Amino acid sequence: MPKFESTEHEKAWFIRVTINLSKNIKQSAWHKKVVTLNENIVFKANQENNVFSAICELPQNYRTVVYLLYYEGYKVREIARLMKRREGTIKIWLFRAREILKEKLEGGFENE
Repeated sequence: MPKFESTEHEKAWFIRVTINLSKNIKQSAWHKKVVTLNENIVFKANQENNVFSAICELPQNYRTVVYLLYYEGYKVREIARLMKRREGTIKIWLFRAREILKEKLEGGFENE
C-alpha cells in the first residue's frame, strides 16, 4: 500500500481504485453474460384458474423454479446457474413443488 500525505489523499486513492475496479468488472465478459434474477416474480394470468392459484401459494423458491421452468422455458441447468444453486437442489425443489401442486389439485373441483 502506498504512503499517503493525508487522510484526504488516502480517501481519494481508495475511491479511485474502487471506481477503476468497478469499471473493470462492468467491462468483463463475465459481467456481460450474467443475468440478474428478480426474486419477486409476479405471476400474471389471463384467466383465474386452480393451477395458477396453487402455484401462487407455493413457497418463494418453489414458485421461482416452477416459473422459470414452465413459463420461461429454462432448463434445470440454466435455472441452477441463475439461482446460484446446485442442479440437485433445483431438482429437489421442482419435485417438492410438483408434489404440493399434485396434493392441492387432486382434490377435484367443488362441483364434481
